[in-house]
Amino acid sequence: MARTAVVYVRPADTGADSGEATLSVPAGLEVVAVVRDERGDRGGLADALELIAAGDASTLVAARLAGLAGSLRELVALLDWLAAADADLLALDVGLDTGAAAGQRTVGVLRELERLEREPEPGRRPRGRPGLAARAPELGERITAMREDGMSLQAIADALNRDGVPTSRGGAYWRPSSVQAALGYRRPRAPAPGAPPPPPAPGAPTRGHRPPHAPGTHSPARPHHGPPHP
Repeated sequence: MARTAVVYVRPADTGADSGEATLSVPAGLEVVAVVRDERGDRGGLADALELIAAGDASTLVAARLAGLAGSLRELVALLDWLAAADADLLALDVGLDTGAAAGQRTVGVLRELERLEREPEPGRRPRGRPGLAARAPELGERITAMREDGMSLQAIADALNRDGVPTSRGGAYWRPSSVQAALGYRRPRAPAPGAPPPPPAPGAPTRGHRPPHAPGTHSPARPHHGPPHP
């Protein structure tokens, strides 16, 4: 089954001076929209992400990885947003496809590099609360193992509640959000000004099973959305 894609085009990415340039996307992608960023300042990226948040596309396609972010922190924010939306990134210049195993390994390296930039130097006390792995390593390992076994956040919460396990903050009742927090989940930062929030992860429909739009609720196309790529 072909993946649905929104193609994000910047003039500098295609070597063109007009918004009429398009990208040649690989086979297996069904392009549902082309978003042309005529100013080239990534202002149209939020428009492309709106289509993904609405369930109209499951893959963001761009010519250059560097054209999507101005820093590693911004790039990881975009990757986090797409992961929360159950969507992929395809950057044609570096062959990065986060829908493939090799792409996921690359994303892991990028996240680790961003963490090294963000966290304090060795010997300095980190800000914020200590993670669950440091405060209750056995519980952290149990929750991680259940998640790796394919259990949903709600199923993990139900299991912990049945066993009478207190939450990581000493509460008596686990919810999907508290399981998510125990796993180290951080709400994705906005990857672009005006970007919509990603669909909520707990209980959200997966790709290929998104509900249809209700009549009259589909957002109108933006002026710089081009027609679907043939």
